[in-house]
Amino acid sequence: MTPPPLGQCSQLLPSCFFPGAALLKSIARGRAWLAPSLITLVSICPAWGQAVPADAPPASDKAPVLQLERFTVTGSNIQMTAADADKGALPVDIVSAGRFQLSNAESFSDFMRNVPTITGGMNTVGNVENSNQGQTLNLRGFGANYTLVLVDGRRFAGEGVSADVSTIPANAIESIEILKGGASAIYGTDAVAGVVNIKLKHEYEGAEVLASYGNTTNKDAGVQRYALTFGQKHDKLSIVGSAEWQRHNSIYKFDRGVTKSRNWTYLGGNDKRNGTYTFIQRILGLPSAPAGLIIDPTKFSPGQTSLDPNSYVAVPAYEKQTTSEPEAWPAYRVFGTNWNLEYQVFDRRLVLFSSGFYQDQTVRFQFQPPIARVSVAANNPFNPFGLPVTVAYAFGGSEVPGNGPALNSDGTPHQANPANPAMDINDTQALSNTFGAKGTIGQFNYELSYSKFHREGRQTEQGDIDQTKAQAAVNAGTFNPFGYWANSPTLLGTLIMNPRQLWIDEYLNVLTAKVTGSLVQLPAGALRFAVGAENRSASWGINFDEGWRTINTLFHPPSAGNVNSSRSRSVNAYFGELRAPLWQAKDSGSFLTALEVSGAERKETYSRGKSVSIPQGSLRAAFLDDSLVLRASYSESFRAPTLANLNTPVTTTLNTISTVFDPVRGAALPFNLTQGGNPNLKPESGKNYDVGLVYTPKALPALTLKADYWNIKIEDVIVTPSLVDVMNGTSPVGSLTRDANLFPTINITISNAGEIAATGYDFGATYRMKPTAWGNLTFDLNGTYTNKFQSHFGSTITDYLAKVSNSYGEMPKLRAVFGVFWQRNQWEAALFLHQMSGATEPLGSGTRHVESYSTGDLQVSYNFKDSHAFRGFLRNTKVVLGVDNFWDEALPFVDSISEGWDRTLADFRGRYIYLELRKKL
Repeated sequence: MTPPPLGQCSQLLPSCFFPGAALLKSIARGRAWLAPSLITLVSICPAWGQAVPADAPPASDKAPVLQLERFTVTGSNIQMTAADADKGALPVDIVSAGRFQLSNAESFSDFMRNVPTITGGMNTVGNVENSNQGQTLNLRGFGANYTLVLVDGRRFAGEGVSADVSTIPANAIESIEILKGGASAIYGTDAVAGVVNIKLKHEYEGAEVLASYGNTTNKDAGVQRYALTFGQKHDKLSIVGSAEWQRHNSIYKFDRGVTKSRNWTYLGGNDKRNGTYTFIQRILGLPSAPAGLIIDPTKFSPGQTSLDPNSYVAVPAYEKQTTSEPEAWPAYRVFGTNWNLEYQVFDRRLVLFSSGFYQDQTVRFQFQPPIARVSVAANNPFNPFGLPVTVAYAFGGSEVPGNGPALNSDGTPHQANPANPAMDINDTQALSNTFGAKGTIGQFNYELSYSKFHREGRQTEQGDIDQTKAQAAVNAGTFNPFGYWANSPTLLGTLIMNPRQLWIDEYLNVLTAKVTGSLVQLPAGALRFAVGAENRSASWGINFDEGWRTINTLFHPPSAGNVNSSRSRSVNAYFGELRAPLWQAKDSGSFLTALEVSGAERKETYSRGKSVSIPQGSLRAAFLDDSLVLRASYSESFRAPTLANLNTPVTTTLNTISTVFDPVRGAALPFNLTQGGNPNLKPESGKNYDVGLVYTPKALPALTLKADYWNIKIEDVIVTPSLVDVMNGTSPVGSLTRDANLFPTINITISNAGEIAATGYDFGATYRMKPTAWGNLTFDLNGTYTNKFQSHFGSTITDYLAKVSNSYGEMPKLRAVFGVFWQRNQWEAALFLHQMSGATEPLGSGTRHVESYSTGDLQVSYNFKDSHAFRGFLRNTKVVLGVDNFWDEALPFVDSISEGWDRTLADFRGRYIYLELRKKL
């Protein structure tokens, strides 16, 4: 059948499938009539939807056609080729294993920090201090809870708990797919900002060992890494696996310019040193010295004491505490492994499989030197003032064996080599296993799988001073808090707390069944579908030992909120997806090459009976022999309150530490604080629009250009009200009540309030030069520009692109990566240039500019493929030398962030050099 003239097609286009956003929304909201509507659209224009004329010769009479392997790409359950995915209806970035290995590849999350679409708050091993949240991913800056993380296309981590990607062994990763638009109808209603799918190694034959070492050029942060990858295929059975071990040293804050002191006046910031707990032995409560006194360290040697009040001097400026913890990069070690087994029972018709991973990680995070804050009576034998005073006694590194690092009397670092320092030890073990059956029967593919994920975190706190023991020793007259290193190690050892522990357990069980394939052959191609059902159950629990309710340390006092609790939730889901080709040109002369629409629907029912249906729709149009592709998509999302949001107990306590200015009482004074969860929370709802194009010029087929506009909006956002806003009466949620004496009680229980909206553009370009005698060259550019990121709560509109916020971190407008790849014979090299734009932040009555952050990474490798050097020992050995941040870009200073630098985007290490050896056995 001959297609109608182009003019006739242009008359049909508006009525058939170009009513713009209205059509996309109607496709997305297809519900029960989605499938017949798509078929009807095709039947309206059968004349120009013909893919192959009826009188075409049989396939055997044509030249052989290369059959490209189809696989499932993030964003759809319907399989497609790699070429289809690159120019598909949804914007997907695919990071191959080769690209991952062009970095130091030590940590998945540290690699992802350089991905432009990852921004805002994100914890990584390289930037987190002491956190049980693990390492998380944050697309577009909305927060980790708005990014859905998958492993091999299956949900990862528990319901309402941010996925801790540190539990995935880096050596187990084959590739990474980043869907930069919403996909709630495909994978789960909470895929608001996008999806990150981590694909593990499933195909490998042979064995390879890896050894690498890396370190900074400024102080020690040594990283050792060893790994083994193996695979074997025998008849119907195939096995792939890997094992990896890593060990990282720590970096102290006083090893970097920005963090060595919180006095940032020389950088144009504020002096944020803490004057409450100072070094050394600060005496508080004297009417004659409101700022406090310390013993004069210039007149006394360690071990000396004095009962002369004149031996004490005013606290100098350098005695202010510079930081709450000494480490910025905590030491840790990791062991991980993964596996994939497949057994073909009936060729491809029935394949049994099992895949998973295990990881054991220990992070050792040091506290500051221990401090005992004690009250000393006027008649205490060590008290030289004859008045009741409070003393903040800072223990030096030489006082209690194993406690350090500390500060000397002049404020300079005193480094001990502690064997058992005051620290938190966070042990995390994670096990994920999936087993099931899959196969292909005719035009249909099926899969039935069961996945189980368990993450256990154990936090051990040790080596700090037990304030109760210290106070008892002062009362008994055995502990002298006025001296200068004046107590015996034996005595001080009795003041150390007993170790205490807490455990966090997280479980996720998912049973999934799905079928994909072709329904009917339409004139323009096959109408493809995917349907499935899913049941997932999740639980989260925390358990404290008795020490967390009884031991009193300065910065972690006992709390009534430290009670054992557990939460659980189950979800049943049903999903369907259709992809309909509306037009496929039969020759290369047509202006419109192909046209395709897709629609998806997902229904989820929660254990409390709440049900929600989420639609999604997309449109893809190809022109000029596929050289130009226009694409658009619309999706909705639904994010239920987390288990913690709903079930955290509501408590009211007296707050004397985090005081805020009270305009009624005219000072920053104590108050009662009510906080906790809210069982009446509404779910958050979101909408996501994407419109873009992919262009490959016919005259320059090695060049590909991409540009996409994205728009995300979330309503009924779940927030914890701001203390300051509630106190000032400007918060749309929360409440404040006062008793007869005007003493306030502030209620900041979690609530729904306002919306968050963001828009921006993603862009990319790839150019592959023709091979020359000098080798192969490829250029790649990938970036994102966020032109709006705002929150609207009540009458307050906050623009997070105009200032730095402690809630969302720095929101730079521009993030981009430019890469150059070169290969010639056994040589390979890669250069990456990373750019992050600056920002402004409030500073007193004005603002200051946060510098942009630009770094460069370089890697060179040589592969001794068939070398006979060293008697053939180097055969099949690849040597890799790399340097990250090779011009040693300094950390950008951010005054409004507590430690002065943006942990989410900047690398604390500075210049980092690594050497890697890979040998195939």
